[in-house]
Amino acid sequence: MKHLSSNQFFADLSTKTRELRSPESVTFELTYGCNLRCVHCYNPTHRVLPQELTTEEVFSILAQLADLGVVELHFSGGEPLVRPDAFDIFRRAKRLGFVLHLLSNATRITSPVADALQQLEFYGIHVSLYGTTKATYERVTGIPGSYEPFIQGLQCL
Repeated sequence: MKHLSSNQFFADLSTKTRELRSPESVTFELTYGCNLRCVHCYNPTHRVLPQELTTEEVFSILAQLADLGVVELHFSGGEPLVRPDAFDIFRRAKRLGFVLHLLSNATRITSPVADALQQLEFYGIHVSLYGTTKATYERVTGIPGSYEPFIQGLQCL
C-alpha cells in the first residue's frame, strides 16, 4: 500500500474531485436526536423524529454518494451516536470506501465506542467544547451532569 502524506492525499483528492465534478466532501446529518439541549442549537426538538431516514434509506444514499465520487463523509446530527444503527451506517460507509469523520458531543463515547471508532479508522473525530468549567459547560448544554460524560468521552479518545 502506498503511503501518502496528509497534504499529498488531500491534493490528490482535490484533483480527483475537480476531474469528476463531484463534491469532495458531504456532511450527513444522521439524526435530529441529541442527548443535550444546547442553547445555541438550531434543532428545536432534540428528539429522534419519526420522519427520519431508515437504515435502508441511509444505505441507499451512501451508495449514491459513492457512485457520485464523494470521498469524505462527515457524520453529524443532533448527536450521531444516539442512533441505534449508527455503527451499521459507519461500517457500510467504510466498506464503500469513504474517508470518515464524526462530529460529536463526546458524551456517548465509552471505551468500547472509542475502540469501535478506531477499528473503522475514522480520519477525524471532531468534538464540541462548550466551556472549560463544569458550570459553563452545563449552562450551554442545558443538561446538569453532562460535563462528566463529556470529559470521560474525551479521555476514551
